[in-house]
Amino acid sequence: ANEMPVLSLSNGKSNEACLSSRQAIFQSLPNKITSKVNTVLPYMLILLFVFQIGIIFRSHWYDGNVFWTEQGYRFSWRVMLMEKAGYCNFIITDQKTGKKGEITPGDYLTLNQEKMMVTQPDMILQFAHFLAKKYKRLGVEDPIINVESYVSLNGQGSRPFIDSSIDLTKQKLGYASRKWILPYRDV
Repeated sequence: ANEMPVLSLSNGKSNEACLSSRQAIFQSLPNKITSKVNTVLPYMLILLFVFQIGIIFRSHWYDGNVFWTEQGYRFSWRVMLMEKAGYCNFIITDQKTGKKGEITPGDYLTLNQEKMMVTQPDMILQFAHFLAKKYKRLGVEDPIINVESYVSLNGQGSRPFIDSSIDLTKQKLGYASRKWILPYRDV
């Protein structure tokens, strides 16, 4: 008397028949998923491995001293192998009037931010773009931003770091070699 009554469905199958066909579908589903995972997983692991190795060794794809240019430096095995110190000033030129002005990064950055920025080319470029936007808002239509920078690597003498003749507002960050970074020269 406690048994559940068997109801007839529109297609003539009982509930028990529907349940058994659903169970068969759900039981075969894990096997299908497992077989696809077993087929795809080795390729995904190989791709992940190649990507991780590429990240570590990408510094070898760039010309120049990786400690100087810092291209491919981050996330590599070379972290904490160098010490840099530097100094820089930015020169802004109004193309219309020819007026020039010198900008000291300390006017905009904290001491720690300035210390980090003056030795890292990508941060120098970002700061130059920040200055260009700021001066455009102040009425300078198409500012030219150059930087005069000197950096010391591993306690050796200070050297020119960024090509001061290059307008940094025209440079873009990316994975290509940065021609606006001067090559490291032993003195």
